[in-house]
Amino acid sequence: MIKELNIGIRKSSSTGIFHDSREDVRRLGKALNIAIDKINELVEIVNEQETEIRELKKKQSSC
Repeated sequence: MIKELNIGIRKSSSTGIFHDSREDVRRLGKALNIAIDKINELVEIVNEQETEIRELKKKQSSC
């Protein structure tokens, strides 16, 4: 089972001139890497299912 993505991107609470853009970039990078991992997990599962479907169709047509 694929776990849900639980990381959130925080809204900046800074209303002044100073802003922690490095932390924002770090957090966005982390979220993006997690999302990429999840997408790759889904791609693997879909590819496995497509292979199974193809094999089942071959078996069905040969009967």
